[in-house]
Amino acid sequence: MPGTHTRVFSTWKDNPHSSHTFFAPSAIPLQQGQGYYQNSYVIMHSAWFAPVDNVSIGGGFQMMSVLASLRPGQSKLPGYFLAIKGGMRLQPGIWAGVYAVGTQLSNDPPFQDTLDTGRKMGAIIGQCTIGSPEAHATLNLGWGATGIGLTRKPIIGFSAQWRFTEPMAIVTENWVLNFGPKAFPVYTLGMRWIHRKLAADGALVYNKNLAEGFGAVIPYFGFALRF
Repeated sequence: MPGTHTRVFSTWKDNPHSSHTFFAPSAIPLQQGQGYYQNSYVIMHSAWFAPVDNVSIGGGFQMMSVLASLRPGQSKLPGYFLAIKGGMRLQPGIWAGVYAVGTQLSNDPPFQDTLDTGRKMGAIIGQCTIGSPEAHATLNLGWGATGIGLTRKPIIGFSAQWRFTEPMAIVTENWVLNFGPKAFPVYTLGMRWIHRKLAADGALVYNKNLAEGFGAVIPYFGFALRF
């Protein structure tokens, strides 16, 4: 809800980006008519919007893969995702939610060299967020699906956001993806700068497969704009 919260040294405006971290949403819902546009690495565009209270729909695409797929004689697939999320506050400081996401990858996933999963994947994930819009942690637990069926092991995620000053927050988002025969962990840690409706993110992403050719980690940068 819009308003202000009294802090020890100042009065802060509500966090306009408590509903998401770098890539995935938290269980804190958007209210009817709220939404945000998000951009990652300049070429990845997405948006979420709540047509009714506590239910939001999202979608996004990778610009370069879309343009490449439109060229005559090309077999490259466009990269995109579609998602729907529901969430509600159970009691002060506790939210629960669930979301479903389906995606098409423009390139073969890193685990496809050992198991042909295809480029279309999806997941249904339950969430619990504990804390406040200014400082909260989210546990994600769900199951995935690929071109060969349901995954044998669950998808596990943990994310958190701590707004330690009015314009700055520490954000982390971590996943253990089990779409292939081996676990595919992805870890992120970074900062979020918040100014009115804008959030600008800078972080480091670690996965030993993704980081090949980049060094130990991959830099992440993006921004989100509420509307």
